[in-house]
Amino acid sequence: MSSKKFQISIGENLQGFEIKNDNLFRKTHNLYIEIAEKSNVKNEFYVSSGIFRHDNTWIYCIGDYDSCFLIQKKVLQAMQKMGKYKTVENALKTSKGFLLPVSEAQIYFNEIIFNQI
Repeated sequence: MSSKKFQISIGENLQGFEIKNDNLFRKTHNLYIEIAEKSNVKNEFYVSSGIFRHDNTWIYCIGDYDSCFLIQKKVLQAMQKMGKYKTVENALKTSKGFLLPVSEAQIYFNEIIFNQI
């Protein structure tokens, strides 16, 4: 969507794809799956975002310029609710998410490797 208003009310695009760049996953061996955010570090409370944002997103595409994983949003929500994965804050303390090990993502989800296309 081309405006902030429609990105918030509808979603990132009409197809329902959320595209997330995670440049650190090869170094950390984890995908960072956002669940909440603050617009400013001084805000006291987090608000639902990422996989818990209420929009038209049904699939997450997360990775870097070499490859990405395609994961259904509702599957990520169920994984987070299981409590199996570590929840962390980003360095700026404006985002919370859980860490999904890449080794598990490679077993359970579709990975697209761009240099093979």
